[in-house]
Amino acid sequence: HIDFRPFKKGVNIAEQKDREEQAEASREVISYSLKNRLTGKVVELPYAQYMAEFKSYPRTDWEIIETKMTESEVEHTKISDFIIYGPDDEDVTDQLLTNPNPYFLLICHKLYYDSAKSVEVEVSDTTAVIADTVIIGTDTSFVYEPKITTRRVNKRVFEWDKNFLDRFTSIILPFTKEAEAVGVKSVIVIGGADTGMITDFKDATGIDFTACSADDILLKTIIRSNPGIVLMKQGQILDKWHYRHLPSFDQVQAKYIK
Repeated sequence: HIDFRPFKKGVNIAEQKDREEQAEASREVISYSLKNRLTGKVVELPYAQYMAEFKSYPRTDWEIIETKMTESEVEHTKISDFIIYGPDDEDVTDQLLTNPNPYFLLICHKLYYDSAKSVEVEVSDTTAVIADTVIIGTDTSFVYEPKITTRRVNKRVFEWDKNFLDRFTSIILPFTKEAEAVGVKSVIVIGGADTGMITDFKDATGIDFTACSADDILLKTIIRSNPGIVLMKQGQILDKWHYRHLPSFDQVQAKYIK
């Protein structure tokens, strides 16, 4: 079938995102609509007229209620919204899109669980404390040693949907382990989940590669399969598969990974 989605096979996300962002930045203002804060009167001024007369419309008396702009020369798609966050909520979009090596982007727009409960767990914190002071001549130095303190915190524990876990343990992870064995990395991107939920899910499945997060609607636009597998290189989608139709790694390697 023909894929009309913006994230179709062959698309270079990096290049298209750059085109869309540049086109958006190049749009020009046609006119401003202003409303008088006291009388409610509304006027529409062409951009050139507004720039010439803006002193007659002080912000204390007038507010801009609408800005008309030229159309973008490039259609705005969900590719403009392609933003991926790393484990520490840092933006890793460019890092992923400029990776020159082929890698698998595992798309998971939602995590399925049967139940969740809050339990109290003990966590340890390590800090450095001064254990001794050494004075040599006029120089003073300190000897530090670690001090471990414990505290109790509430943690959500999930009972994961067994069928959902099975998609990873039976299909995804054996595939990614074969890929890892020949140096092809994997990254999972999860939607609609916080850090604690993602950590619990990684523990339950045995995922040991990087887990990132993104908007769930964006992820569903990339591929509806949950999980879906996308083969990326230098910002381009080389191919993508529903988890049920994932070929063997040998087949993928022979076709795309030289």
